[in-house]
Amino acid sequence: MKTKVGPKFDHPVLSTLGLPAKTVACFAPAAVASGYQDAPQIETSKTATVHFEDESLLDIVGPGSVVAMPTKTAFQTDLISIRVRARAAWAVTPGGAQVINPSYSSECA
Repeated sequence: MKTKVGPKFDHPVLSTLGLPAKTVACFAPAAVASGYQDAPQIETSKTATVHFEDESLLDIVGPGSVVAMPTKTAFQTDLISIRVRARAAWAVTPGGAQVINPSYSSECA
């Protein structure tokens, strides 16, 4: 990002699949408020089935009983799977966020 906007750009850049391609979302850290209720729930399992795919995420079992690959159980790989769930909420105060979808010319791309 620094090569596109200059060396003085000193802000963290995070990526997500939750935004369309070429979309930029900016947030003022002081404008973000968050809240939590109760302690997080932490669960462990030695029998959970895990889908070890990080590019084309599919359900474990799809239409026609097709099983997504690669899937393994924690038992097969001698692992303990951990799930953490927390009741949390966040919001941004008015003016604290901007979302833009720039259309770069071929010279900048």
